[in-house]
Amino acid sequence: MGRNKPNRQPKSKRRSRREKSTTPRLIDVLPTEGFCWVSTTRKPFLSNRQGRVIAKRFRSMLYNEESIAKGITLLFKGATEQIDQCAFKSPADFWNLAGSRIIWTRGIDGQLIYEFSLGVISARYRVRDYTDDLRADGFLEKSERLLGNTEMATAVDTFTNQISVVYGLTSDIGKSFYPWWTRDDYNEGTEESTKARNQGLMGQTSAAKTNAGDAEPEVASNENGKNEDDDGDLEMMDVDEDEDYSEDEDYNEDEDSDEDDDEDDEDDGEDDGEEAFNMDALMAVHPISRR
Repeated sequence: MGRNKPNRQPKSKRRSRREKSTTPRLIDVLPTEGFCWVSTTRKPFLSNRQGRVIAKRFRSMLYNEESIAKGITLLFKGATEQIDQCAFKSPADFWNLAGSRIIWTRGIDGQLIYEFSLGVISARYRVRDYTDDLRADGFLEKSERLLGNTEMATAVDTFTNQISVVYGLTSDIGKSFYPWWTRDDYNEGTEESTKARNQGLMGQTSAAKTNAGDAEPEVASNENGKNEDDDGDLEMMDVDEDEDYSEDEDYNEDEDSDEDDDEDDEDDGEDDGEEAFNMDALMAVHPISRR
């Protein structure tokens, strides 16, 4: 009677798991010049699912800061070119249209691209807000250094400026594509969590006022709501290894189930494959369809 062999995963699966264990998280390879990807409480602006799906798409092409910056730049340039369509499409449909010319977004759900765009906008606004304060205080050189002068930063700024000019921030369209919480000092990555943090801080302030002589309660940020390092610089990207990558779960690709992998394949509309893409392939464009 022969021995029962232990169940073993196929070699392709085992190789995939090993590759995942050495692959950096998306937040670790995102461009940081002109962007801060965490809140003042060091909570990432991108969710677990966004990080997993988008990282997977770039891993099948070029998974580095340069290619991701180029991909985000083209996405926001496409959005600006289609700015008039904001009036006729839902946010998910609009971002599907904006990304229809770019390979890395092809097949990704429009709602996920929309939510990702808000994370990018949040990361950019946090730096812009901080550098505005620096300029007001006379630190012009430091402000310009931190603000960043990259093509990606310009693309994001151009889109948000167009939303503000064309539609206004108080319009329904402005509230959808450039919502108030992305511009809030206490932005926590979603409207609900940002509201909760503001309400919590208001409660602390009210409690302090009712206790005359008591010290102000400590909060996670300085009085302006913006973290600074020892030199007074904004913390551009400093996520603890043990920090949650999302509200629900730790961002750990090694623990993704096979079902999650299958689900992502369905979202992406195609398998990762092993084809090596160069930058030109990543940025290949296709005619826009105005549906």
